[in-house]
Amino acid sequence: RVIEWFHPRRTRLRHVSRRAWRNLLGRSAAFFMIYIPVAAFEMGVVPHLFSFPQIGQAVDIALFAVPFLLACVFFAIAISGIPRGRESIILIAVFTSVPMLFLSGVSWPGTAIPWYWQTLADLIPSTFGVNGFVRLSTMGASLADVQAEYTALWIQVLAYGLLAWWVTRKNEVRKIQLRHYTPSPVVREG
Repeated sequence: RVIEWFHPRRTRLRHVSRRAWRNLLGRSAAFFMIYIPVAAFEMGVVPHLFSFPQIGQAVDIALFAVPFLLACVFFAIAISGIPRGRESIILIAVFTSVPMLFLSGVSWPGTAIPWYWQTLADLIPSTFGVNGFVRLSTMGASLADVQAEYTALWIQVLAYGLLAWWVTRKNEVRKIQLRHYTPSPVVREG
C-alpha cells in the first residue's frame, strides 16, 4: 500500500489541480495580451476609418473591454473541451459565429427575439459585450449606465473561468493517464 501511494501516476495526479490553474492562467493571459491591441484597433481606429459616431469616453470603453475580453477567452477555452479533435473547434466556431451575432441583438432587434433565444443569447459574452459597447461608444453612455451588462460580463468571467479550469484539469488528467511511464518496481520481502 505504501508503494502504491508513491506511484508516479498518483504523484502527478495529486498536483493536477494546481497545474491546471497555472496552465489556464498562462493561456488566458497570453490570449488576453494578444487581443488587447486587436480590441484597441476595433474600438479606436475602425470607428474613425468608417466615420462612425464615437462620443463615448475612452476610459469607460477600455474598462468595459476588460471583462468582455476575459469572458471571451474563458468561453473559448471552455468550449474547446467539447470536441474530441483539435480541428473540430474551428468548424464549431465557423458555424456558430453568425448565429451568435444575430443573437446579440445588434443586427436583429433584441425585443423581437423570443425568450428561449434570448436565454441562449445571455449565455454568450458577445450579447452583453456588443450591447454595452454600442451604448458606450455611439450613445455616449457612461460605465454606470451599462452596469447591468458590465456585471453580467463579470459573472460570465467567473462562470466560464471555472468551467475553463474544469476543462483544463480534465485535459491534464487525460495527458497524465495517456503518458507512458514505467511502474515502480515492487519490493518483495523474503
